[in-house]
Amino acid sequence: FTNIEFIFPIARDQGVMGVLFYDIGLVMHEDDDWTTTGYRSSVGVGLRWLSPIGPLRLVWGHNLDPQDGEDDSVWDFTIGGIF
Repeated sequence: FTNIEFIFPIARDQGVMGVLFYDIGLVMHEDDDWTTTGYRSSVGVGLRWLSPIGPLRLVWGHNLDPQDGEDDSVWDFTIGGIF
């Protein structure tokens, strides 16, 4: 799994940042042989705010090559830090 992010200030004094990202990765079963094919990738945009109640994130991601039955895009909202 790899993630590349470009983070930029929107309202620096209020702690609001914008994010552009690209993700790529591969999920395999532990018995599978490693391969260089089948990687999945997505791009997206987001907002991050270091609010008085803690970090808030709103992210929209777009699946670059959706397979049958998969969504083209997804929204995600997170409260709190990442461990």
